[in-house]
Amino acid sequence: ILGRIGGVYPPGFTTNVIAVRGDVTVSGGNTVYIAPGTILKFSRETGNGLFQVDGRLLSEGTQIYKNVFTSWKDDSYGGDSNADSSASVPGTGDWDRISLTAGYSDSSHILNSIVRYGGRGNTGSIYIVNNRCPVDSSYVSYSSNFGIYLNNSLANITANEVQSNNE
Repeated sequence: ILGRIGGVYPPGFTTNVIAVRGDVTVSGGNTVYIAPGTILKFSRETGNGLFQVDGRLLSEGTQIYKNVFTSWKDDSYGGDSNADSSASVPGTGDWDRISLTAGYSDSSHILNSIVRYGGRGNTGSIYIVNNRCPVDSSYVSYSSNFGIYLNNSLANITANEVQSNNE
């Protein structure tokens, strides 16, 4: 994928919730910008719910309009998107992770974002490897592993709340 996610929606769209029904990749050289207040809900219908960033991710929430990356089953953000009332509840590891790898994603950043119920793999909800992607003023919770996992990375991790994760 590339381009802008969220913000101005086409006629007929009444919500800022985006259903991510499988794995997503931002290819090297491409940028995806996630507008403030956008909610991405991940399921594992096809794939593991991996958000692979080989290009550049700009998740630019604000203090009031945070960006949310969460489980499809999470009704606390964006409402009951799967329309099952309370039949399903979110759990740790419902989706995989945001994975930022070496290269172009060095210029990525995650700001004023909420990341919940990820960490299905063995790394964490946010996995930063061989790059400097900063994570700032964000909340990371309910991961089945680490909230934020750095691998050979000099990323700046500042003013975040990382809590209720299994590691």
